[in-house]
Amino acid sequence: MNYIKPIIKVTLFLIVPLTINAQTHSIDQKIINLSDIYTVNDFYKNTYYNAIDSVDVSWEIIEHTMPEEWSFSNCFPFCNPVGVTSGLNNFPANSSQYLNCHFYPNNTPGMGMVKMLIITNQIHLDTVTWIGTADSNSVSIFELYNSDTKVYPTATSGNVTIELPKITNGQIVIYSLTGRKVFQTNFNVDELELNLKGVIEQGLYFIQVMDISQNLLVTRKILYQ
Repeated sequence: MNYIKPIIKVTLFLIVPLTINAQTHSIDQKIINLSDIYTVNDFYKNTYYNAIDSVDVSWEIIEHTMPEEWSFSNCFPFCNPVGVTSGLNNFPANSSQYLNCHFYPNNTPGMGMVKMLIITNQIHLDTVTWIGTADSNSVSIFELYNSDTKVYPTATSGNVTIELPKITNGQIVIYSLTGRKVFQTNFNVDELELNLKGVIEQGLYFIQVMDISQNLLVTRKILYQ
């Protein structure tokens, strides 16, 4: 008698995750300390939201404490008037978006705190906190640098020269009128020349000079033509 051996087929299933949690964005700083003298109109400090993929973003101020005389506003990336505490944005992939908080001390010394909740693609939650101090005794670093720093020419199709009052270890950031970061470099000199040819397109831009602690020293506007 002939026996027929049964053929058993075994199917192997490879289980693969349906989704991979890839990084969609990053934020340069999430806790930001800043200070100035209480007589200034406002003081602020920047960070950046870096979109790795195209993202939908919502933001909301979830906590703020400060003296009654103070007020605040946020830029993300467009600057909002005082009283606007939430917003929606869509950012393209591989872009850096300007993010800051302005404190308005109204001639009142003190300390303030603003905390922003940022939700990316309705999934990822981040908080960014600004802690601002308006001192009655300190001398404004911004005022010292702002009076003696030279940025020229203000209209260029190539190079821009920056002369600082002393050797400074810091960072230069250039951003567009919409708050998009287009250039960034570190330095440790008192004078440097930036070759912007082929780096940025025609238009108006802001140049910011910051020290190593990200304190804003100088802001200047240039026309690239």
